This record gives sequence, C-alpha cells and structure tokens, in this order.
Amino acid sequence: MLDEPDQIQICHEIPRRVFGVIGQAPVVSGLDSFLIVYEKLVEGQDYSWSYAETIALNMKKIFASPDPSLKQKAKALDLAISAAEYMNRFAAMDTCKGLITAVTDNELGLQVATVIKTHQGGFAGSIEPSECSSDAIRNALRQIQEEQE
Repeated sequence: MLDEPDQIQICHEIPRRVFGVIGQAPVVSGLDSFLIVYEKLVEGQDYSWSYAETIALNMKKIFASPDPSLKQKAKALDLAISAAEYMNRFAAMDTCKGLITAVTDNELGLQVATVIKTHQGGFAGSIEPSECSSDAIRNALRQIQEEQE
C-alpha cells in the first residue's frame, strides 16, 4: 500500500531483532513479498558502505532461521552478497562467506551454489572450496575457479 520510497525507508528502520522474527512461522508466509521490497533497498545502493554489513547481518538472521524455504534462504544470501559487493564492505563479505562455508544441507547447498554462480566474478566465487562443508558448493567453486584460470 506504500509507495516504493516509503517501503525502502521502512526497511532501513526495521530493528535487527525483527529480522529474527521475519524468518519464523507464521510471519514467514509474507517473506517473499518482504524480500522483493528489501531487494529494492539493496539494488538502490542508497546506503552507506557500513550499512552493507547491517544488510548482511539482517539476511543472516533469515538465512539461519529454520522456517524459510530454501529459495528464500538463497534470496537472502543473494541480497547480502550484492550489498557487500556494491559497497565493497569486507565485514559483510566475511558474514556471507561464513554462511556459505557453513552450509551442510545438500539441498541448500545446491541453492547456494546457484547464487555463487551468479556472483562468480566477486568474492563469493573466490572462496577456497576446501573451506566449504557442502559438496555442491565446493564443486561450484572449483568450476568457477577453473574457468577463471
């Protein structure tokens, strides 16, 4: 019901602790719509370089929640990676790297591997494969790195 600038402004003002709730049932039913609006915030790049870390930490809360779908978790990671790359924020990159390397679920690993491939020219594509727990992610990283040689 709000126009886009107001939606983005509200996203800026949401306290971090709320992101832990956004990724839980029954609120998770509206997560797809929320991520569409949050993507506008990220893609608008109208935030400070340090806010990229806030975005990564917010998306980490959603990614780490048990209730979002694998697709929703992948989208949250994608937004975190994008913000980190746009602002060249190393702390945000480290947060994303920690999420990527910790994935152990095979199905989530496949989703994350797809996200990494879309960001293969950035920091995500240069993560050392041996640091990752997921076979799918390791294989995607090896493929990316072989193509870059």
